[in-house]
Amino acid sequence: MIGLIAQGASWSNTQNLHPAGVMMLALASIALFMVKRRHALLPIIFIAMFVTTAQRAVIGGLDFPFLRVLIMLGWMRVFMLGETRRFKMIALDWFTIYWGVGFFIANSIRDGLVIYSCGWMIDNLGAYFLFRILLRSREEMYESIKYAALLAIPVAVAFVFEKVTRYNMFSVFGGVNEITWLRQGKLRCMGSFSHPILAGCFFAGLLPLIGTLWKKSTESKRGRMLCAAGMVSAMTVVICCASSTPLMAAVAGICALVLFAQHKSVPLLRYATLFGLFVLHFFVMEKPVWHLIARIDLTGGSTGYHRYRLIQATIDRFSEWWLIGTTDTAHWGHHLFDTTGHFVNQCTDGGLFSFLMFCGMLFFAFRAVGRVIKYSPEPADKWLVWAVGAGLFANCVSFIGVSYFGKPLVLFLIQMAMLGSLEVAAKRDRYPVLATARRPLRRAGSAKLGTTN
Repeated sequence: MIGLIAQGASWSNTQNLHPAGVMMLALASIALFMVKRRHALLPIIFIAMFVTTAQRAVIGGLDFPFLRVLIMLGWMRVFMLGETRRFKMIALDWFTIYWGVGFFIANSIRDGLVIYSCGWMIDNLGAYFLFRILLRSREEMYESIKYAALLAIPVAVAFVFEKVTRYNMFSVFGGVNEITWLRQGKLRCMGSFSHPILAGCFFAGLLPLIGTLWKKSTESKRGRMLCAAGMVSAMTVVICCASSTPLMAAVAGICALVLFAQHKSVPLLRYATLFGLFVLHFFVMEKPVWHLIARIDLTGGSTGYHRYRLIQATIDRFSEWWLIGTTDTAHWGHHLFDTTGHFVNQCTDGGLFSFLMFCGMLFFAFRAVGRVIKYSPEPADKWLVWAVGAGLFANCVSFIGVSYFGKPLVLFLIQMAMLGSLEVAAKRDRYPVLATARRPLRRAGSAKLGTTN
């Protein structure tokens, strides 16, 4: 990840516009305004998969990566078309706001990074609420997943080409290596992503979402073919990245997806897992239970021990970061200045408040899965929300080993927005049923009172 930090520093606030990239952004921008709402996420997904993060414009000292441009244009669209009507806030939305505000205040006070924090707010809060507005119905979500599955196919072809030739065709856009990295004899392909791990985590989180198309397409052979091709393509990208973190995330997401058949037993499984970790931590293992990640190496050359030491150092150095975070972690130990791990970065970047708000977001997101499963009368809603939750779980596994920004963060926020919208829809569908059930009782009571009078 040290190379990732160096690459990020090299393109930040540096204008880099390739003619092909500009043309792709122009077409995506036009499409964003022209298409119906159920297709509005296609331009954003397209740019996320095929254009590197280094493609950006710098205007008046302000940095505008292509994804940020599309998010801002997306807000212009929803206001122009009045698509914010009937938007209802829920607990997940409020915790997302608290998380963003906590990050903004911490970075502004600690380092004076007001402009940077404004850009961060657009990339995170702006993207989340844009997706919450654009993804209101189940059909809109399925349309977005179909496009993601379809676009994953050429991306997988590009990764296989990179694996065979060791040449990254996306290097023309800048920000990625032309010659693929080689670590311990294994090529680590990265495509248009900033790092092989980020590429693998993106498609590991996408795997369960693509899996929703299988049940959606029970009567459509073409739909099932798209589902199979999309899942194979996503898994191909994960394998080409040659990293343990995305491979673990992919396995976790698929296992979570398969558990839908036994979803009624999941609460028992959850408590059993927590009890098992408790026993391991206090009665079995000599080291903390999070030392288990140091023992996992699925591809060779894993840095799980570094992740373990980083988590332990974060706990030991609580007094240094709890208030507004910290940027000084060099004295934490060997190489611990490289704070890989999304959970750890929530602590060091935003302090305890932002970390707790981020955990609150995840809590309410997973709670939405349970609520939709319990209250929604539609089996399709239950399958969809479970698959989105499985994708979110895959991302949570990735958070242990890598810190998200850019493209993987877009997928994570899409999943969070989907869960929020599905919860709102489940509540909307539930209350009319209750009202209909009560109304005959009220009428009967009124008739009885009338005869008495």
